[in-house]
Amino acid sequence: MMSPGLPANWRAYVIVAAVAFLCYANSLSHQFVFDDKPLLLGDPASYDLDRLPGHFTGEEGYFKTMGRYYRPLVALTYAFDRMTGRLLFGGMDPKSYHLTNVLIHVAVCLVLLALLTLLLESTRAALLAALVFAAHPIHTESVAWISGRTDSLAGLFYFMALLAYLRHTRRPSFGWLWLLFGSYGLALLSKEMAVTLPAALILLDLLRPGRRLAPGTRYLIYAGLIGLTLLFLLARQGALSGITVPEAGQYFFGQPPLTVLATMLQTIPVYARLLIVPTGLLYHYNGVLPYQDSPLSPAVLPALLFVLVTLALALWWRRRQPLATFAILFFYLALLPVMNIVPTFSLMAERFLFIPSLSIALLIGWLIAKARRPAAQAIATIAGLLLIGGYAFLTIERNRDWSTDDRLFRAAEGTPGSLLNVNLGNVYSRAGDILKAEQLYLEALAIREENSRAHLNLGVIEMSRGARHRAAAAQAEANSEVDRAELHRARALTAFDQSRRHLERARELEPAAPEILFELAHLALAEGRPADARRHLHQLSRQSPNFPGLKELRHQLGP
Repeated sequence: MMSPGLPANWRAYVIVAAVAFLCYANSLSHQFVFDDKPLLLGDPASYDLDRLPGHFTGEEGYFKTMGRYYRPLVALTYAFDRMTGRLLFGGMDPKSYHLTNVLIHVAVCLVLLALLTLLLESTRAALLAALVFAAHPIHTESVAWISGRTDSLAGLFYFMALLAYLRHTRRPSFGWLWLLFGSYGLALLSKEMAVTLPAALILLDLLRPGRRLAPGTRYLIYAGLIGLTLLFLLARQGALSGITVPEAGQYFFGQPPLTVLATMLQTIPVYARLLIVPTGLLYHYNGVLPYQDSPLSPAVLPALLFVLVTLALALWWRRRQPLATFAILFFYLALLPVMNIVPTFSLMAERFLFIPSLSIALLIGWLIAKARRPAAQAIATIAGLLLIGGYAFLTIERNRDWSTDDRLFRAAEGTPGSLLNVNLGNVYSRAGDILKAEQLYLEALAIREENSRAHLNLGVIEMSRGARHRAAAAQAEANSEVDRAELHRARALTAFDQSRRHLERARELEPAAPEILFELAHLALAEGRPADARRHLHQLSRQSPNFPGLKELRHQLGP
């Protein structure tokens, strides 16, 4: 006899939850890595309960470290993790944050199982498809990385809204409507990428007509969701109205629209390949694909053909295989917000595939559901289990790369990329190999000159080089080596000039970065420009009064 309140296929939910958790259990001991540090450790008190309302009004938020984003619900979860860490671990501990990430993923997979069961009308196919999603390595960035939570949290409520709508079309009720609109609102407050939901529902209805809802009722729901979208955009605009970010930081800053189109076309088959064969994963893709100036260039033409062929296939299938058509079109639809139609700071990212990866789960489920004969079902099931096992192995292995900064950055060694090179250069710099680090920073600028961190790090290297030459000049002068002293003085001036050029360019690209202001003040002090040093320190004090090293540098400067 079935237990009260449990679905008929409750064992499937237990299996999915267990696999989703086990695939990411080895991430629970990971550290804060990459963007976690400025986001969560830069001003941890911003996630205290008394400052939490500021994330909704725009007084606090991602804009301080990550850009002009409005994601207050994510901030709410960070506040919960901060509080949990204090209670369980006696302070700010990454374990509480990682546990929340894993539990969000488990919840997503359970919702997805319910959604796929409705779409595929087969518990077996839905179970295998949900397990593909649960074990897929493409989700490591969203789950094993704390800052990647934006996409998994948005995905949770996005899929919940889809599920509520499908439930409502089968058995209309105000409860499902409340869940639909509430989930969509929460998805929007998690990440802007959720704005495609109304279009996804319309697409689903166009491909699967004949549901119980009358056209007029569906139109009212569409209108309500679009209205909610507009309200969110207005609220977001109001909260961020006084916040600006440098345009130079945008990935396609100064590039014509045709270059944006041609370059972004290259990303589509890469995204598709990552969904099918998720190997060679990278934590950052800026600069990995070169700018292209025409959709018909030899490098872009294969990507354009891929898009045209897959869209043609979707249209050809639209009557006979509507689910396959929906899966293909949803892949494109869900990626639209990150295609740089509205300028962003990224070329592409694996976490952007969290919501679009519904497509691969649905396609695999559709293929399994099509197997009708016992032999075909057995073959499909075995193939599905082998795929899930392979994905789970790759996920567990990839999780290890996210454990520390050094491991993550070294995992990308050999792949040229603007930020990849900078972070790898930092690894070599910490290890004392400054020449190797400098080479990587210069290569990063060769890939993409608008890299503020490469300029910052080169500025620091040149400043240190200038200080060494100045010390050598003083030593040579003390030894009455006039020519040698003059040579070192000239080299010191050149190094300081190079340092100033890099640091000023870094500030132009990232005006609010406290690290850059600190180094500019340090350089001005080293060059004997105390007025400039005080000016930089004054601005730094206003922006980041607790910045490490600020008091010491102010003390060096004197009254």
